[in-house]
Amino acid sequence: MATPLDLTDMFGECWCVTLTRQPPVKALQHMGVDTPTRRPHGLDQASRRLTATPERVPPGGTVMLLAHQAGPGWTLIMELDGLTGWVGMREDVLSALSADGTGACSAMRDPNRFQILYAEAGRVLAGLDPTTGRRWGTPDDRLAHALTAAGFAADDTGEMTDELARWNSSQRTVAALHAATGVHLAAETFRDPWLGGLTTDV
Repeated sequence: MATPLDLTDMFGECWCVTLTRQPPVKALQHMGVDTPTRRPHGLDQASRRLTATPERVPPGGTVMLLAHQAGPGWTLIMELDGLTGWVGMREDVLSALSADGTGACSAMRDPNRFQILYAEAGRVLAGLDPTTGRRWGTPDDRLAHALTAAGFAADDTGEMTDELARWNSSQRTVAALHAATGVHLAAETFRDPWLGGLTTDV
């Protein structure tokens, strides 16, 4: 297996990525963005919001969400601001993003924690800690087999293959997302342009 992308190397110690079968506009609306608009320099805009003075940031706990296609039939949603919690990690959001019978998953990093959640057909089924390899919940057979084939333990012991263990937690996160969705995340996946907007639904 090729070495996975390191999201922490790209985005630092705080980020959340979500993958869903919903088209970008609909996915953003499920996540609280009323009217998504084109964001030619979306990641730069999101980064500037993080370093803006409080007077320049709209009140109410607004969060910038960005979305675009990440491969045939999949949408990627990106968040860089987790100060009010990651929108993509909310169970109600993941349930909505998978309510049409398809799957959705989100992965986040806060400075000291990684976590991945998987939803199918309107409910969150399982989670994974890519640092320890520990699983929880009840993944369906397809997901369980895919994670095992990617090198994660087949149970909750957290033991992983030597190849998987040599990667860092960020790279293991990308490997787990690929196992769950088949989406290959590369640097090109995160290039402009994006659709996006502010959400206060946090």
